This record gives sequence, C-alpha cells and structure tokens, in this order.
Amino acid sequence: MNEAPYIQTVSGINFTFTEPKSEDFNIVDIAHSLGMQCRFNGHTRRFYSVAEHCLNVARLLPREFKLEGLLHDASEAYITDIATPVKRLLPDYARLEAIVQGSVRKVFNLPEQESPEVVQADRACLVAEAKKYLPITRDHWIYADRYKSIYELEEKYVVGWLPEIATNLFLLRYDQYMKGIYTDAS
Repeated sequence: MNEAPYIQTVSGINFTFTEPKSEDFNIVDIAHSLGMQCRFNGHTRRFYSVAEHCLNVARLLPREFKLEGLLHDASEAYITDIATPVKRLLPDYARLEAIVQGSVRKVFNLPEQESPEVVQADRACLVAEAKKYLPITRDHWIYADRYKSIYELEEKYVVGWLPEIATNLFLLRYDQYMKGIYTDAS
C-alpha cells in the first residue's frame, strides 16, 4: 500500500504532509506541538518553546500583524522545528515547509508571503533568545549583527515557560486575536 506520508496529531487527525487539507489544521494541535518543541534544537540553558517564541513575535507587532506573528512558525507543528543551519542542507525540507506554511496561510487568512514586519520581529526575538539562553560565546553576539531589527524584545519576556503554560497562552492569544481583543500584554 502506497500511502502519502502522514503523522497523527494530538487531536487524532491524520495530517498528510504533501497534500494537507484545510480541515486538518487545528489550532489546538498547533499550540500543543509548538509548546512541546524547544528552540535552538534544544541546546538552550533552559527549555524555551517555539510557542513562547511565537507569542513574543506577536507581542512586538502592531495589531494588524499579530495573528500572522503568532502563526509564523505554525508549519513546525506538523514538520517540526529544524535548526536553520540544518534546513539549508535539506532542500526537500524547505519545499515541504513551503507547502505546509502556505496551507497555514490560506487556512488562517494570512498574507501569501510573510510580512516584512513579521520577519523583523522574528529576528528581534532570535537575538533576545540567543542572548538569554544560548551558551555565552562570542558567536552568540553574531546574532545581533546578522539579525538587526527595527524591533527589540525586552529580556523579561524571554521566560522559558513550561510547555503547558506556553500552549495555554498561545491558545488564549489566538482566541483574543480572532475576537479582535488586543491588550498591552498581547
């Protein structure tokens, strides 16, 4: 039997990577998976989830970009977070990531291409996260030079929440954004 490759999500959906269907995207699956994945391939001094990273990206953005910022790494809920240097060695992964993230963008009514504002906020978070949680070497300061941004994330927001907390806050923010509720904390 030649089935398309798939995973089963925490909610029980069989998610097919190469031909994702819109009904297969579930915000609970996304939040849960991103909450369980550690940034920097797990090479951090403390657990720091992709969900918390996404919350911080959204925090930096104006209202019109917050949902896009929150979901900018949503494809990683299905195809996992792979460190950028490894991604460069895996052209098939990049193709798969484009398929899944493109589907995420359609399902959640996001722009077809990632907004420059989201790219800038993502870079600012990368710098703050690297400074706080990567081993202190001269190399981690390279992030600041390589990823200059118009935004800056205060270190106090790089907390390292437990997966359950990051997941629940991700779902809370998603719900707020879908209802048009924005606060200083979001």
